[in-house]
Amino acid sequence: MDGILPLLNDKSAFNLARGRGRTNLIVQAPKSVRMKQSLIFIKEQLCRRPKAFAALALVCVAAFTLGTAYWAGAFGRATHELELWADAQGAPQMLIRRAGDGSAVRGVPLHYPQARRDWNVEIESTGRRGAKAWGAEVWIQEIRSDEGVLGWRDATLEGDWTRKQAEDSTEGVSLVSYGEGVPRTLRATLHGSELSIRYSRHQWTGIMRVTAGGETREIDTWRNNYAPGTTTFYAPPGPDDRIENAYTDIFISPDDSGSRLLVGCDEGSLTLLRARFDGRDIPVGAAGAISLPSRFRLVWLPALGMGLVTAMALPTLLALLFIPFRRSPFWSFVAAVCLLKLWMIGGDELRASLYDGRGYMLSSIQGFWSEPFSPHGYERQPVYPLFISLCRVFGLPLRMGLELLWLGACLCAATALPRLKLPRWSAAAAFALMALNPITFPVFAFGYQDVAYAPLLLCLVGAMLHALPAGRWRAYACAGVGLSAALVWNTRPEHVMVAGLLAVFALTLLLLDFATSRKLPRAAASSLKALAPAVVLIAALTLTFAGLGRTTPMGVFAASNFQLPGFTALYNELLAIQPANPEAYHPVPTEVRMKAYEASPTFATLKWALEGPALETYTTLAAKGGEERGDYGVFFFWGLRQAPWHIRQWQSAAQLDRFYAQCAAELKAARERGAYASRAVHAQYIEPDGALWLPFFREGLWRYMRMLASAKVEQLSPEEKGVEAWIFDSAALRRTALAENNGAMWSAASPTAVRSAKKLCAVLNAVATWGAAILFLPVAVLFIFRLRGKADPETMPHMALLIIVTAAFLSRLLLVSVMHAAAFGAESRYILPVAPLPALLCVVFAATLWAAAKRTRRPDKTPE
Repeated sequence: MDGILPLLNDKSAFNLARGRGRTNLIVQAPKSVRMKQSLIFIKEQLCRRPKAFAALALVCVAAFTLGTAYWAGAFGRATHELELWADAQGAPQMLIRRAGDGSAVRGVPLHYPQARRDWNVEIESTGRRGAKAWGAEVWIQEIRSDEGVLGWRDATLEGDWTRKQAEDSTEGVSLVSYGEGVPRTLRATLHGSELSIRYSRHQWTGIMRVTAGGETREIDTWRNNYAPGTTTFYAPPGPDDRIENAYTDIFISPDDSGSRLLVGCDEGSLTLLRARFDGRDIPVGAAGAISLPSRFRLVWLPALGMGLVTAMALPTLLALLFIPFRRSPFWSFVAAVCLLKLWMIGGDELRASLYDGRGYMLSSIQGFWSEPFSPHGYERQPVYPLFISLCRVFGLPLRMGLELLWLGACLCAATALPRLKLPRWSAAAAFALMALNPITFPVFAFGYQDVAYAPLLLCLVGAMLHALPAGRWRAYACAGVGLSAALVWNTRPEHVMVAGLLAVFALTLLLLDFATSRKLPRAAASSLKALAPAVVLIAALTLTFAGLGRTTPMGVFAASNFQLPGFTALYNELLAIQPANPEAYHPVPTEVRMKAYEASPTFATLKWALEGPALETYTTLAAKGGEERGDYGVFFFWGLRQAPWHIRQWQSAAQLDRFYAQCAAELKAARERGAYASRAVHAQYIEPDGALWLPFFREGLWRYMRMLASAKVEQLSPEEKGVEAWIFDSAALRRTALAENNGAMWSAASPTAVRSAKKLCAVLNAVATWGAAILFLPVAVLFIFRLRGKADPETMPHMALLIIVTAAFLSRLLLVSVMHAAAFGAESRYILPVAPLPALLCVVFAATLWAAAKRTRRPDKTPE
């Protein structure tokens, strides 16, 4: 009390609180006293740790200095929009000069719609590439005037120009010049007041020279990612041509701005009416004088503010990282990896696409079960559309939601390693390698269901690993296995893989429990008890989805339209018809369909649709895959789904499925009475003659293995022509600043540092993938020697981990290789679900060998 009473005065507040046999004096000092106490505390801490606070102050000063310099450079490179409105007569361009020395800052051409001229255009592909370009290509998409577009037949080509199909080009064709050091020329003549030339810009395009109306421009067409570029020429005005309220906007740098500019012209007359700078009106003085903010206000003032914020944020961030690091280094490392991954994908956004991607977005907007039944309604499982809706409910962009789900899945798998007697550093290494897997950068930019399937399958593998150790935690882990397996089951249709993985999980638990108890009945009961939650949750969730499908516009007891039994039966009956000359990638060729039309009157009602509008839709896609024109190729599956909608509008999936079932029943009756030669169908939707596609199985296996070891971190592909981007903006909450990139979207980030970081991730992933392959054999030998006929309590969990992860990896790898063999094409999104597992295996192998080496170096303890 002696230390407290001097602090009290007439403004102090205190009371007595009685309870549990004691009396507490609660004192609240006035604000001035509390502030004095805080200052005294800070002074004591400074006196106690002067070196630490001096180092912190030095760090803050350095952060402020470096931060200010960095942001000054960034703001110095920034561009500012200057908008001008003017009346002009006979002036070919608007000149912007500095008021002091009269030096020109920029000249802006003025467009007089009434002016006309003949344009003699010459475009030269110089064969040179810019400093950053990977090639010297030149792609000319379109040449037009305000009177029309130039047809390529009216152009004169000198040299070897190549015609390439391109949907956004004249006549669907771009003129392309390939080859470095080989100049080529294109000449043409047009008439009008305005001439524009549109060309492609990407990493392989070089330098071209354009001459029109006596003016020559040399253009470096390189760009970090694909986007069209345009150069425009305007016809010179006559002395009497006038233009009123002409608007133009230009972008100037702080170096160009100065503090006072004059807007005028050299020829004719010009009157500046209005000016805006970065969206704010600025006054227009006499003789067209405008005053812009000084360089200090544009560059150094905001840079000083950002430098101060950096200096204040740095010690706070260090404290947030250092304090938990001392208590748990693993979680601090996880936080750092998450921040690094979010920085690396900060410039990425979801790419709008047609077909499946568009369908998922519409399905999520309509809450999946609220959408009307349509040709493409309810085609896919409900989990991914529901996940999109969930992200939208929380206001989270889908691209960020997917990344957070992926990081959580990687954490789920990595944290299982210490529970299986592996060192904690293995968990940190596994999490970093899986989270930074390079295949996620391009694939997560696409709106397919695989982007949700991948983290959910990784969650399933992680939950299985958590359930391996016996104990009270196993029940919770098995519940996690059930939940993640139920979500995986209802995300993609590969149910056979999930069922097989659950069977491997049950056998692994049986092996572990039998090795511990040596009693098979007890081990079997324990493993079945652990597997029960998974089976129950899969059944419950799937039956719930199927029940909702029955009571909604879908109208059938199924989780999706993809699972209609009548459609499956019809497709298998068509596969059972023996073609005279079976071919790979032609599961139901034209001759098979003709036999089916004769055998089934109901199926014959689809003939004009299957051989007409549906065939026109999918024959082009088949041609892109190397198929001959005029047939479906592997796309007959989709043609069979679309064709019935050309003959009538179906009210529900149940009604449509009855039609499919009737066709299947008639074909089955014809097959059984021998109306045509038939063959056995071993698997749904797979070409029965394995000899046709098995030769391509090894190719698919090799392509996917190479894809794992050499994943691309960039995927330059524009948004498809005709896609309704607003659907993706609304459903996925796409960030406008990234989505509206000249109508194109990229998974490649623009900053050099980000690209370098992604390439480093690709190198680390390749090392980990090959490391897993190299270390597999020595670890297998180590396990054999350590077991030596008895159950080693440390080795058995490691073997169980190896069995589950290897089973998950091989099952998916074999499945996608069969998909590649039976239906052409290998896409990285198919291998994404198990892409991080080689890195996980590599870490497990390294940790196992490290533990074995540590055990070998440990001296034997002999009794005294």
